[in-house]
Amino acid sequence: MPPLSQAEEQAIANRIVEELSQTPYSLSSITQLHGSTANFVFHSTLVQPLPAEDDSTATTVIIKHSTEFVAIIRDFPLINTQVLEDLPGTNDLKTAFFLPNATDLLPGSSPLTIGHHLGSWLRSETLETLVAVFGKEFEKPPGAEADKHWGMIHGDFWSGNLIGDLWERKIFNDLDIVMPVVQGVIEGYGEVSEELAFRAAIHAGVQLISWYSRRPWSGALMPPPKVIIAGLTIGRGIILKAWEQDRKFFEHGVLASLFAKKG
Repeated sequence: MPPLSQAEEQAIANRIVEELSQTPYSLSSITQLHGSTANFVFHSTLVQPLPAEDDSTATTVIIKHSTEFVAIIRDFPLINTQVLEDLPGTNDLKTAFFLPNATDLLPGSSPLTIGHHLGSWLRSETLETLVAVFGKEFEKPPGAEADKHWGMIHGDFWSGNLIGDLWERKIFNDLDIVMPVVQGVIEGYGEVSEELAFRAAIHAGVQLISWYSRRPWSGALMPPPKVIIAGLTIGRGIILKAWEQDRKFFEHGVLASLFAKKG
């Protein structure tokens, strides 16, 4: 289905302002930030400043809203509103990769180290404990009144934003700096079963071939057609080889360390 019209997007913004009007996050202005795939994201000014760290006050917030459907796919149901701290004057890691001086900001082994810490954090004991706790919750039979609203949330910190998404930056934007991050994530996560490694490879491949559908629809295509076709071909090959469990195929290349035995 086509993306929302400007009037429809404005209606969503108005609904958020109304929704938060009787909360400490009542808004005096709201401006949509574009580029998100699943959510509608806004930069907003508070009616009343809120206390922040170091005895300061926060006058602006980031609103991350999921309406009845995913932002670019109306048939995908989703709804939620999050109010996040606004950190003005900062760049996220993904934005840093696109800066002309990215190699100066992240010199030497910095990208590998960043990836390693991300992978280690994902595999930390705290998260394993949470997995165990929530795993027991999901073992309960469905239908219980107390359990119908239970589920797992992760603040959009999903694998597509790591291995799959970063690999896209190399294929479609020719950003070499992201590849050590991918390597670090895999190494930092630690050894996984062969079954999980193939499943992760399939996910990465799906992420690559779905790039064309998830790309920004406004403006011209950034990569030339031959680069896009090459990227889609890589993704297709990864999916097929992982489905066939062709371990030899993965002994070399970007995902080699995913299948390597860790010491």
